Amino acid sequence: MVAKTRGLNTELVFQNILQDMRLGNIVGGDKLVANTLAIRYNVSRTVIREVLVRLVQAGIAESTRNAGCRVRRISIEELCNMYELREALEVIATEKLTQSGASPEIIARLRECCERLRINNGVDKQLADRDFHNMIFNSCGSDVISRFARNSFIILMLFNSTLDQFRNRAFHGRSNRVIFREHSAIVDAIESGDVKAATRRMASHISKARDVLVKTFLK
Repeated sequence: MVAKTRGLNTELVFQNILQDMRLGNIVGGDKLVANTLAIRYNVSRTVIREVLVRLVQAGIAESTRNAGCRVRRISIEELCNMYELREALEVIATEKLTQSGASPEIIARLRECCERLRINNGVDKQLADRDFHNMIFNSCGSDVISRFARNSFIILMLFNSTLDQFRNRAFHGRSNRVIFREHSAIVDAIESGDVKAATRRMASHISKARDVLVKTFLK
């Protein structure tokens, strides 16, 4: 029973740390001290040590003999590479979802994400965008693609926290209205079962985000 409870606590703390990263409470370069985290999340140091191992294995944190455990800083080049992989897999996810026929519930939830993005800014805008893409990944019927999606958004989250002063530009550097239109066009194509249009629009959407990232930070 103790081991089972500890496992539940480990997952909960892991998710809480990710949430704190999304909110900017933990950022790239922050030191992860077991005693401090145990107090913060009201769990044992044993649980925290297990969480730190998971964070390192996931590529979220790094551990060195002299510096201890810290949240990793993500480079622009690494993020661009992630976008290339993400474009390829998200096009596949969109194709699978469109071919299988998205349910009215999925379409409704995708449109809800679009509306949230249209009316929000800052962290809320980022969460709406994340939920939109996660919905497509998680509804495509592939566990492999879904797992990649989770890692992809963690990397994006770490990038935003590492370059917090550039947060607005890091999030595609494009207005809510532009992203809303692109998301809505993708949903329209998925709903109508038009595989070619859906995959073409998704590829264009991710590609434009990567291009803005490159222009903003690498040129």
